[in-house]
Amino acid sequence: SLRCIPARTFDGLKSLRLLSLHGNDISVVPEGAFNDLSALSHLAIGANPLYCDCNMQWLSDWVKSEYKEPGIARCAGPGEMADKLLLTTPSKKFTCQGPVDVNILAKCNPCLSNPCKNDGTCNNDPVDFYRCTCPYGFKGQDCDIPNHACISNPCNHGGTCHLKEGEKDGFWCTCADGFEGENCEINVDDCEDNDCENNSTCVDGINNYTCLCPREYTG
Repeated sequence: SLRCIPARTFDGLKSLRLLSLHGNDISVVPEGAFNDLSALSHLAIGANPLYCDCNMQWLSDWVKSEYKEPGIARCAGPGEMADKLLLTTPSKKFTCQGPVDVNILAKCNPCLSNPCKNDGTCNNDPVDFYRCTCPYGFKGQDCDIPNHACISNPCNHGGTCHLKEGEKDGFWCTCADGFEGENCEINVDDCEDNDCENNSTCVDGINNYTCLCPREYTG
């Protein structure tokens, strides 16, 4: 459904007689939006969550002077303005008090709601509403889908995966103590430089080793 009416949307439509915006998700109509609609006889704007603060006072005045809205459209807020009729509520009641909910402002400026995740950059787009430029390693409309080599956890035995900037499938591993190899798949042989004495047998562990002593020795 329609969420935003950009300024000058209806410019040049001088012969338009009926305008139906009924049943959308419009909160704000920019001042002067209907200036060119000189032939308009009926405006249907009911069933919209109109946010009737001072920025909509002009529409209140326009409706009352032109009588082109039949008294169906109601306000959704703010505060005590909820459920008030656009046609019959006094213009002076349309006031601004405090900040406007960002979800209302974001209807015409979607980047205000920070839709791009993972440090993506948001740009308003006339076709797609908004467009995210995703950082390396993420994709999707909101940059919320991981898309990089570390997703499959290629580093074994508790190794940490790092992305190689600029290489689509590039990564490198920082291995946990006791492991080595490109993917930390090799258990380092700690028996290579062991101190097992008296013909004892060295048993490799993880980052350590154990000496199995002959029957007549301990330690």
